[in-house]
Amino acid sequence: MTDFLDSVRFPDLRFPVTRICLFTGTRFRFTPTRASLMPSSAFERQHSLVSLPGGSRRMSHKKKDRLDTLRVLIGGRSCLCNSSRLTDIYGEINRIATSDQVPRHNGSLLAVLYTTRTLDTLLSEIVRCKGWTAHTANLNGYLVALHNNGIVLSSEKRGYDLELVHVRNRYMHEAGAMLRSIDANKILNKMHACVVTIISAFNKNRW
Repeated sequence: MTDFLDSVRFPDLRFPVTRICLFTGTRFRFTPTRASLMPSSAFERQHSLVSLPGGSRRMSHKKKDRLDTLRVLIGGRSCLCNSSRLTDIYGEINRIATSDQVPRHNGSLLAVLYTTRTLDTLLSEIVRCKGWTAHTANLNGYLVALHNNGIVLSSEKRGYDLELVHVRNRYMHEAGAMLRSIDANKILNKMHACVVTIISAFNKNRW
């Protein structure tokens, strides 16, 4: 089922989202805020997963809402909506959701992989669309390009380095490094905040 949402407004972001084509029958609740993270205890309660037989888990409603909101935010920008990589980006978001079906720590590692690949590709498309140059073709390089062009503040860049880039590098490159599902969801939360911040900043310049 295809839903078309016209002139949806996000009160926190103050910009219209037009011509969004969503290939899902789900209705969305929008609750983005600018790069603000919930307190750890509140986050863990709202993003807790329901355990299923065999060690697999069912995705929480909060996590589903967050992924749905990401689809809307991405689809609301012509630079991204017209990108040849849009299908790949949406595919990674879908894989974040299905990673909860993989038992135990393996599912959490997959969630980190898909979350950071989503952000990596998304930021690379934004940098390409704006005609900017990233010194390296990776997440850190794209963040540096956004920082150099006034989209990401220095304090935000440090936070993304610490909570996204370094965390991703550890779990993707260090043998035996494992994490809990709650930790994987915190990374998703930070990625969501990063996307909201960047789109909000770009809105001021009508990108």
